[in-house]
Parts: sequence; C-alpha cells; structure tokens
Amino acid sequence: MNDTKSILVVDDDEDIAANMNDILSDMGYRVDVAHNGETALSHLTRKAYDIALLDYKMPDVDGATLFSQMKLLQPGLAAIMITAFANSEDVRRATSNGVTNVLRKPVDLPQLFESIADVCDRPLVLIIDDDDDFSHSLEDILREHNYRVGRATDVAQANECLATLRFDVVVLDLRLGNHTAEKIQFGGNQWPTAILTTGYTSEMSSLIKLLQERGVKAVHRKPVDTDDLLRDVSNVAQSAR
Repeated sequence: MNDTKSILVVDDDEDIAANMNDILSDMGYRVDVAHNGETALSHLTRKAYDIALLDYKMPDVDGATLFSQMKLLQPGLAAIMITAFANSEDVRRATSNGVTNVLRKPVDLPQLFESIADVCDRPLVLIIDDDDDFSHSLEDILREHNYRVGRATDVAQANECLATLRFDVVVLDLRLGNHTAEKIQFGGNQWPTAILTTGYTSEMSSLIKLLQERGVKAVHRKPVDTDDLLRDVSNVAQSAR
C-alpha cells in the first residue's frame, strides 16, 4: 500500500480550501477538497483518507456533526477542526466525537502542519468488538495515549475497514454476534493483532491457534487489564513500523 497520507479538506470558503490544497500537495500529501458536508461524504464513499481538515461552521452542517457521519463510512479517519466560531461547548463536542485537535482561524500554518504530522505519525488501531461500552471505553483510552482509532462492530464492517486502510494494530474480539473471528479477512499481509476474549473453552483452542498463525500476537481475557493491553498494543505497533 502507498504510505503517502491522504487528506480531505472540507471548507465552504473556496479560496481557503484551494490554498490549503496547494500547500499540502506541495508538501507531498494526497489532497481532495469538498465545500460542503454532502460532497465530503461522497468523497468518502470512493476513497480512503487518513485525515480530514474540517471547517466548523458550514451552511449545511457543523464540523462535529459531519465528522460523526464521516466515521460511519470510515471508522479509522482522524480529524482536525479549524474554526473561527466554535465556543467551548462546541470544542468539547468535537473532541468527544473523536476530533484530534481544534485550531482557530486564521490558522497558524506551522501549528497546523505540526498537528497534521503528529496525527499521521500516530499508530492506527482498529477495535473489532460488538460490545459498544467496551469499544467506546477502549477508544477513549487509546486516544488519550495518542493512537488513531477506528471501530467496527461486525465482520462485514471489519472486513471493509481492513480492505481500505493499513492498521498497525487490530484489537479483536473472539466472538462477534453469531460469528467467530476467523471470518475476519486479514488478507496476505499478516497484520499484527491483539485478540480479546471473554474466556474460551478447550474446543476454541484451535481457533486461537489459527488466529495466531494469521498474525495474532497476544490473547487477553475479559475483563481486560488495560495496562497489559496498552503494553501489548505499544509493542505490536512498534514492531509494525
């Protein structure tokens, strides 16, 4: 896969968007531009992006709401919000939705470039688990430790995520509804994975062995020891780079 990072610039000010496109393209990023939420979502149905640069106030949608919609299409997407209007509550809502950073207009370009580089350098983790409470909690913890995080709740969504982005670590539940984890299509890349399970019986040992052959590096019992999991995620992410 191409390691060049892809950025989607979403701003209803065409001059600002065009200027950002030129600057970031010159810096070596692959850049697309959208001037409203509808076009941004349309881009995401056709192409995977690493980062979205989102204006907060647009005619059809605010940036925090748009990012929630974007994550449904691309769970691994990161976002940086750029705004002249958002108050403290807006900023809180944006960050609680997973926005990595909020910068004020007129944007300080060196600060923006540093923020983009920082986000791009963060390992990308995919959580595959149908337990929403556990997934949300783990996502918050991983974001606090400077990981980019995507979530999938079923086999189909997990396979779609793995087909579009190169994740450094996959945190995988052994059971997903009526399916078990061997239905996940890791492909031929042997992507490193940590696997989580609520406890397994002896007949599941063959499945664990199969997943380990596919790239699983660690097995954790639920309830998970967060410190142990973070240690394994860190080790696996470092070995993947």
